[in-house]
Order: sequence, then structure tokens, then C-alpha cells
Amino acid sequence: MAFTMPCCANTKAAALLLIGLAPLPSAASPYAAEISQAQLAVQGRSYLLSAQIHYRLSDRAIEALKNGVPLYWTLHINLKQRRAWFWDKTLLTRNQAFRIDYHALLNQYRWANPQTGQSQSFATLSAAMELMSTIHNLPVTDSHLIEPLIDLGESLYAELKISFDGDRLPLPLRPIAAIDPQWALSSPWTLWPLTK
Repeated sequence: MAFTMPCCANTKAAALLLIGLAPLPSAASPYAAEISQAQLAVQGRSYLLSAQIHYRLSDRAIEALKNGVPLYWTLHINLKQRRAWFWDKTLLTRNQAFRIDYHALLNQYRWANPQTGQSQSFATLSAAMELMSTIHNLPVTDSHLIEPLIDLGESLYAELKISFDGDRLPLPLRPIAAIDPQWALSSPWTLWPLTK
């Protein structure tokens, strides 16, 4: 018995998948980071970000870290304006990179922000991860850039994501990290409305 595919819906879906316009379905990684809380609050004339992120490092990521491989993440925050007939308009994009590494001679883990040069050392991985998990009062933008749009009744929202940077792994690890769920350490986007 020959198998025939209905001509319209399945053919169109297959074509979209082939040209990359529709995502392939995938199960969430058990090691993906999770943003459990996020908010932007006005303090003075600034919007400040506070967030709580839960990291679930896989055994392979921990092993690589203990063997001297630094792990990099980037915190992405976008402020957007919702539009009915067009793509939502991005008003602001901010990225904050950081890394964690292990120094075997000192038996210490170190968190560092390459953009600011700040770093801090810890005796345990869990202590370093606890620092990474809490974002407290990170300046995002001046309130005078956002509040007039809110006053006009525009629908604004913020979106937040933490991305693991597999491209900064050593070259031999990169192809493995691209397909191994133990390296799928990024979070999905978290969205919430912006208010004054």
C-alpha cells in the first residue's frame, strides 16, 4: 500500500522546515537554565533589573570546568513595543557577559565579568553559582526613554534570556556541545509587561 501525503498542509510544513522558516520541535533540556523571577523597577530615574536564575549544570559541563575549561554565559534583555500589524519594535537591547572558571592550583572557582573586569573567587562551585543566580539592581535604561511611551498607552514589555556560549568552548568540544543535551544550558525567553 502506497503512502500518500495530503497535498497542502503537510507539503507546506515540510517546505517551511526545509528552508528554515519553522523551528524543528525539540524537548527542553533537563539542564537548561530557568529564570524563576524577573522584574524591572524604577529607582530614581533608572529602570533596574532584578532576577533569579536557576542553573542546572550537567556532569559533562562540571567535568569540563574542573579540567580547566571556562564556561561563558550572556544575559540578554530587550525592551519591546508590541505592534498589531508589524513585528514588535525593539526599543533597547542590553547584553551582559560573564564566565566561571576553575583554578586547580588554588582549588577555587572564579566568577568574572569580562566587560567590567570584576571578578570574585569561591571555595565551592555552589557558592559561585549562587552569585551567578542573583541579578540585583542592574541598570538597564533611563526611565525618561520608556515612561512617555507608557503614558501614551503603548504596550511595552521586557524579555530576558540567559544564553550559554558554546562557541567559546575549546574547538574540539564545540561540535559535541552543539548536539549534546548536556550542553544545552541556556534558558528560554521570559517576558513580562513594562509599567511605571
